[in-house]
Amino acid sequence: MTNQAAFEALLSGVEAQLDAIAQALGGQDPDQLEAAAQALRDVTLKLTQIPLPSAQDVSPALSQRLQAISARLAVLRESLQRLAVHAERAVTTLLPRAGDAATYGKSLGRGPAGLANAYKS
Repeated sequence: MTNQAAFEALLSGVEAQLDAIAQALGGQDPDQLEAAAQALRDVTLKLTQIPLPSAQDVSPALSQRLQAISARLAVLRESLQRLAVHAERAVTTLLPRAGDAATYGKSLGRGPAGLANAYKS
């Protein structure tokens, strides 16, 4: 298998894993998403282990394919960020964050300094 053919075969693997990630995001299946993400990492690792084609060897069709993969990665990254924000908001709703109030903080209309003002001269 030539380097060009190996490269294109690995690109097909990347595209397949991007499809799997998109499907997992749509179904909101965390196990499927984790498996697809791991498979994508594996195939991209293989991409780093083969000689990449030079700029002169990249055909216009391959260039368009690479640009499409790049665009899909950007869309999936944005989808993951949105899902993470949504999950964080849901967790914050269920488990509110502990505020800045300490055990001996504001109480019954006293200011933020509490009883410490009584000791100031």
